[in-house]
Amino acid sequence: MKASNAINMIWLAILLAFVYWFLEPTIYAFVLQKGTFTDKWLHPDAEELRTRMSVVSLLLLFGVYAQTMLKRQQQIMESLQASKQKIRQIIDTANDAFITIDAEGSISDWNPMAEMIFGWPEDLAIGKSMMDLIMNQAPRNALIDDIQEFINTGSAPFTQGQIVITALHRDGHEFPAEMSISPQAVGASFIFNIFVRDISQRKADEEKLETLATRDELTGLINRFSYNHLLKKEVALAKRHMESLAVLFLDLDGFKNINDSLGHDVGDQLLRETANRLSACIRESDTVARIGGDEFLIIMPGIKDVHDPRFLCERILNMIGQPYHIGNQECFVGASIGISLYPLDGDNVESLVKNADTAMYQAKDSGRNAYKFFTPAMGEEAFKRMEMERALRYAIEKNQFKLLYQPQVELSSGRILGVEALLRWTHPEWGPISPSVFISLIENTNLILPIGEWVLDEACKQNKAWQALHPGFPLRMAVNFAARQFAQADLVETVAKALQKSGLAAEFLELEITEGSAMNDIELNIRKMQALKELGVSIAIDDFGTGFSSLAYLKRFPIDILKIDKSFLDEIQHGKKDAAIVATISEMAHSLGMEVIAEGVETKYQLEFLRGHGCDMIQGYLFSRPVPPEQIAEILQNGGKIKV
Repeated sequence: MKASNAINMIWLAILLAFVYWFLEPTIYAFVLQKGTFTDKWLHPDAEELRTRMSVVSLLLLFGVYAQTMLKRQQQIMESLQASKQKIRQIIDTANDAFITIDAEGSISDWNPMAEMIFGWPEDLAIGKSMMDLIMNQAPRNALIDDIQEFINTGSAPFTQGQIVITALHRDGHEFPAEMSISPQAVGASFIFNIFVRDISQRKADEEKLETLATRDELTGLINRFSYNHLLKKEVALAKRHMESLAVLFLDLDGFKNINDSLGHDVGDQLLRETANRLSACIRESDTVARIGGDEFLIIMPGIKDVHDPRFLCERILNMIGQPYHIGNQECFVGASIGISLYPLDGDNVESLVKNADTAMYQAKDSGRNAYKFFTPAMGEEAFKRMEMERALRYAIEKNQFKLLYQPQVELSSGRILGVEALLRWTHPEWGPISPSVFISLIENTNLILPIGEWVLDEACKQNKAWQALHPGFPLRMAVNFAARQFAQADLVETVAKALQKSGLAAEFLELEITEGSAMNDIELNIRKMQALKELGVSIAIDDFGTGFSSLAYLKRFPIDILKIDKSFLDEIQHGKKDAAIVATISEMAHSLGMEVIAEGVETKYQLEFLRGHGCDMIQGYLFSRPVPPEQIAEILQNGGKIKV
């Protein structure tokens, strides 16, 4: 019976009782006294009246109380019903599967997400054994045992929190799932409310994060972090078993040129192929890692003697030396490898990797595409190189640099038409440092940018000073630009700024870039050269013939001058090929409308050979070493000519 109906029945009973109380005399008279009224019934005494009033009051109070309690019960019932509906709605719209089973494992509740996760519709799932429906044998048996343990003892592993299981879909595929089980007493037995969440995506994300943390994304090899961790473990094992291991530090030769000229996509494919080749070369017990750029590290545990890493290096150099076929491109690279040995060259990760790195640079310096074992002498040389790099950082502000100038002489007249600015460094403690030592160090670090800018500013300023003293002998100032300088985005702005600060006209500045620099990112470099030409600056290709430039590209470059490298002049007297190369370069340059300068001229034979093949200008020790600016001023003062 509804609460409202019960309240109505109570109030009806009270109303009938009240009516009876008022009509009692009449009823008594007519029914019991046969219509005769007495004073007792018509005029009840005070006590009788109080009694009747008390009864009526109690009846009224009982009615009010009953109505209040029944309304409260109705509200509670409505609230419970709303809560049940809300819980049901939450369960039906939950992102987790909700399943209720009895102590035997039979399903009595199965929400829509359970249908979606496991593939079983509700009508086929209800009444079935949950363990048989969504679990393989191992987790099924474990859960049955846990439920029985809970029924017997009141405790089980699943009451401690969530458990991870391998769940089974209706179509047969397995997936990881997270399950939480909440027991609920029902009389003398239990039911179990179970929430199940598909964690396939989370597991995949975790695996991806772990891969990103430990693997190189491009090649799939382990990364520097994993390598350091693994090498530390291998060193500990080698120490425990009194064994040796080798660390190989490998850097690709020529990769930068391919990456810059053919694009990063080709470069990435080349790195992936290199990783495959390295993996094919190593033993099963070895490990190869990519630690960044085109650098790789290899661990060789349990080596018996130095021949083990030697044989591996020879296999690697042979494999890397094979052509790479990427799309329509055929690419070639080499490799320089440095080797350090435990415990001979270090007993920890840092020293072994550092010494292998040092040996790798020695392999590069020895001609590349080679391997070198670390020696203590290499470590001393690396330390000196580090000290020199530190000293170079302060050389500008401490005025330790100066420029010398080597004349460029016109063969036909002997006039000095230009000079090449050459950087020199004198350290207060070490004295003069050979350019062959410090120039390469500058070019391989970011120091080339501030030092190169200083050289450009000083050279422009000096040329303007000469013009002020000797206006009748304007010279062209040649300034060398390293590959890293030429690659900077604000190259044209830097040159324009130097000209503006010095007041030098652009026609008296010549920028010399190497053949290799010009061939990096050819289309971009052509645009840069054209922008420099618009400023009025001359452009020369330095050391021409030592690189691998294509004539198809060479004719597109807005070049004014080709400089023949000294290495060709050294052998023209005895080598027919070198003589032919020099003659061909001179003839080709003139046919393309370029001037030809030969540098490194030191003998009369070289001079006459160059004169006979139409070389325009020469520079070299035969006429003048690099000299201070005062000596150039003196030559200009004396007519600006050198006898040739």
